[in-house]
Amino acid sequence: MNIIRDRSSWKACGSFMVTAVLYRVFTQILRRQLQAWAEREEAPGELQIVFRRGRRLPDNRCVLTQYIEVARQRRRELRAAFLDVEKHTTG
Repeated sequence: MNIIRDRSSWKACGSFMVTAVLYRVFTQILRRQLQAWAEREEAPGELQIVFRRGRRLPDNRCVLTQYIEVARQRRRELRAAFLDVEKHTTG
């Protein structure tokens, strides 16, 4: 079944699809390399979840809870953000 009947529109659509696929491939390669480097060098530290293989929501929640407790004790402002890139790049 041919959904796109006007073949002249394929050129514009095709370059967009290639760009999206290349972006996903590049981000997966970059993520794997950063994970390997972080684990090998222990660069981010144990409390840093970024690029750590096998760390998920419960780990993040535990770390955030600890940061909140320390910030409250020291009466400091705390800002946090979570970004789950994997769901947008693998799908």
